Amino acid sequence: MGSRGAFVVDNIKKSNTFSLPSFTSNVIDPVGAGDALLAYSTYGLLVSKSIVPASILGSLAAACACESDGNIPLEKSTILKKIISLEKKFN
Repeated sequence: MGSRGAFVVDNIKKSNTFSLPSFTSNVIDPVGAGDALLAYSTYGLLVSKSIVPASILGSLAAACACESDGNIPLEKSTILKKIISLEKKFN
């Protein structure tokens, strides 16, 4: 859904459907956001076996990709900084 966030549908548990806001604070370049979302949500699903944390991780990665210029690989530290900044914002 782009700047409006993401809508997640669990094909196994149909009742597990939810939306996530966009975690992007400053869009510079959206190129690579879909790649980041797919890569990190897939990793999250493999590790957690749950669509909820996988979706959040993918959305965080997409936000980080939008906040940098060009389609560059995301480092783990970039995702962690995003999590810390959101944690501070909501506390």
